[in-house]
Amino acid sequence: MISYARDANKEAIREWVAALRSGDFKQGRAFLVLPAGFGGSEERTYCCLGVACEVFKERLNIHTVADLSEDTDPTFHVPEQDRIISYYWSEDDPDVREETVTQAILPTVVAKYLGINRSPIVRTHVDEELVGLNDDREWTFKMIADAIEATYLKEETNA
Repeated sequence: MISYARDANKEAIREWVAALRSGDFKQGRAFLVLPAGFGGSEERTYCCLGVACEVFKERLNIHTVADLSEDTDPTFHVPEQDRIISYYWSEDDPDVREETVTQAILPTVVAKYLGINRSPIVRTHVDEELVGLNDDREWTFKMIADAIEATYLKEETNA
């Protein structure tokens, strides 16, 4: 059996799980974060990976275009690749803007801090990507938090 938790930053993952359960974040689909007024929502929305970005952005000194202004569209369409991207960048190296497929992967700095893959997988009845649970299967943040906890913090919950 594959161990996804071997290199995981369990303290950080506990913070992420708590944030997903907190009720402080309105769940959205297909984007790490969308500011109020985009995607038909009157408030800012997050996918489960976007919650991780938000929880750790000050600690990791990262930003998203959505932080610039609630009037700034955080996404850019790249027609030749038929995909939408967003940017996260670090204050430590502001010349490097990381392009991420908004619905599919964590920014590298967040993934490294959590000690997990950029496209995290959790154990359900089969191994599944978190993005699929959030966007395609429309799991709630609580259900996703339970899956993250079972996959990355299992030893702690069974102790």
